[in-house]
Amino acid sequence: MALAGYLLTIDPNQFDKLNQALAAKCQGVNGDALVPTSSSRAFLSLDVLKALRSTLSGDAVNRLLWKYGADWDSQLDDERAAALLQTRDANDLPPRMSLEQDPVLDNSSGEYLDWHLVESNLPAAWTLLGGRKNIAWGNVCVGHIDTGFTRHPVLGFRGAGNSDWIDTERDRNFFSKEIGNTGADGSSAALFASYDNAEDTLGGFSGGHGTRTSSILCGHDTGAAAKRAATAGAQYTGYFGAAPKVPVIPIRVEDSIWIQNELGTGLPDAIDYLVESAGVKVISMSMGSPRTFFTGTDVPKRLKEALRNAYERGVIFVCAAGNHVPDEQVVFPARLPFTIAVAGSAPGSLPWSGSSYGIQVDISAPAYPVRRATTKRPKAFQYGVGDGTSFATPQVAGTAALWLAHHQQAIDNAYPVKWQRVAAFLSLLRRTARVPAGWQVNTRGAGILDAGALLAAPLPDATTLNPDSSIA
Repeated sequence: MALAGYLLTIDPNQFDKLNQALAAKCQGVNGDALVPTSSSRAFLSLDVLKALRSTLSGDAVNRLLWKYGADWDSQLDDERAAALLQTRDANDLPPRMSLEQDPVLDNSSGEYLDWHLVESNLPAAWTLLGGRKNIAWGNVCVGHIDTGFTRHPVLGFRGAGNSDWIDTERDRNFFSKEIGNTGADGSSAALFASYDNAEDTLGGFSGGHGTRTSSILCGHDTGAAAKRAATAGAQYTGYFGAAPKVPVIPIRVEDSIWIQNELGTGLPDAIDYLVESAGVKVISMSMGSPRTFFTGTDVPKRLKEALRNAYERGVIFVCAAGNHVPDEQVVFPARLPFTIAVAGSAPGSLPWSGSSYGIQVDISAPAYPVRRATTKRPKAFQYGVGDGTSFATPQVAGTAALWLAHHQQAIDNAYPVKWQRVAAFLSLLRRTARVPAGWQVNTRGAGILDAGALLAAPLPDATTLNPDSSIA
């Protein structure tokens, strides 16, 4: 089994300074050098260690660690690293300095927006639809598979009322652990009461993750908290997702972003529901399983069948490539056929060093650092900064929704076979991507998402499209 890296003991009060000092010495590391696993320990990947040793000679790495109160603890293989990160307690992590970027003035709209929106050229895409306030979504609906949702204002919830765009009638819970244990008597009424509710309990390893990712997908908030910037100067115009107010059906499939236990059960059930019953056009998923050793020797047949059916029904399925732990490999289901795999980028049009990468990646989008909404217990609705391909993915899924809304009937007319609309979007995604100098197209995707260019491009002719090779 490949060695993933090292566990370090750390001084929580020195964590930020150590993180910055290590990152400054790591050529090509665009992001954090350390991943905290508890208040007194952190993970150092082999890639970061190699980057350190390429610039620091002899015992200099050790001296740098000791300077900030850190030291080596133990070696970690990939399974141990995954287990530590899956079970870490978010309340037992060292305080992290805000990495929030200053608001960026979008010249086309005159609005001060989050850097990731401008980097992905999403305001230009909104303009093609009459501006973010006037988008007519028609029959476009997005399925969002995650930990569920909370009633955060960014998702259109005000007090006890429902949202105008988060569908709380067709939301579902496919988390087999919760469904199977609901109701002491095992009654079907108890089972279906849970099945029909995708609200996030804010428990587990990744409580609130569904709110964070859906805010980047469909969020819209112009309240004071959404406008507030971390530093003095211009405020944000508000907080906006890639596809503001697009109708979303939230699905709860786990309380952790690591979904190895649901690959053969809850996940395929969720996909089938969204495709066959809910009739969504796009699915966004920022979860994954790092290796098949969690699930057996092969990918579950039910999952492969569900992905193929979604593709053949013309549903654009966008998945996170994963973060660079336990290793750089693209996670499941993003590494499987019939999906669009999204890796991460950092400011300056650089590849984010925390992103998984490989030949399965189709595109990259901003992943570090990204402002997003978050909900903390009991009901603290906030904004903060995070990183991960979890946040790159909904930007691409939101672009897919914008593309469908922009062309509407023209797409139906152009592509009589439904898989062709998926192939057409993927073709345009790759063709219109912005390719920075030195970009590694074989492992980081075709480039960085350019939503404006994608929507402005003419639809490719159906005769030029080829189905996924796995469809034969």
